[in-house]
Amino acid sequence: MKQNDNGSLTVEKKVFTQEELEPFIYIDSLTKLPNFNYFKDVFERKWKSAIRKQDPLSLIVFDLDFLGLYNARYGFEAGNKVLKKIADKVKSLLNRPEDFLARYEGGTFLILLPETNTNGALFVAEKVRKEIEMMKIPHCESKISKYVTISFGVGTKTPFIWEDPFHFFKAVEQAMYTAKNRGRNQGLWNNVFEYDNENN
Repeated sequence: MKQNDNGSLTVEKKVFTQEELEPFIYIDSLTKLPNFNYFKDVFERKWKSAIRKQDPLSLIVFDLDFLGLYNARYGFEAGNKVLKKIADKVKSLLNRPEDFLARYEGGTFLILLPETNTNGALFVAEKVRKEIEMMKIPHCESKISKYVTISFGVGTKTPFIWEDPFHFFKAVEQAMYTAKNRGRNQGLWNNVFEYDNENN
């Protein structure tokens, strides 16, 4: 904002470069992880690469159990601190440069594992679940544990050109919700998307 000679004020427009805008477009402001926009770009590239090379591509979708109850008991600021702690912890567990961790929304995170078969993906997912539980973050409102836990879905696909990557993503997300419905603090494998009734 600039003051003119006559005393009036003029709002100056600032033009941002693509480089300046990228942190807002692609990075989650809370955890500093890539956000879902960034994930979609990487997922599409890795999917096409897996088609070309006929390599397996694995995806983990995990979500904090009873995050809403945690926030109600301890406050949203405490809940945000937990999300940051878990983001940092999971990031430290991924050893390969090509492994990609992103925040999806709320308490949900995504791990993309290129060139990783089913056994490898299940190993990583269960390791993440156990390590988070071993952090022993108190959660007195949880209905299944004294501590913060997660539920996860995991899937593996060696894709063909006619397959829809979004359907694979939704299949793994559905597996995560099924794990929650079955009692939480557990995981489930799936790579086939089942349409809802409204989509039939």
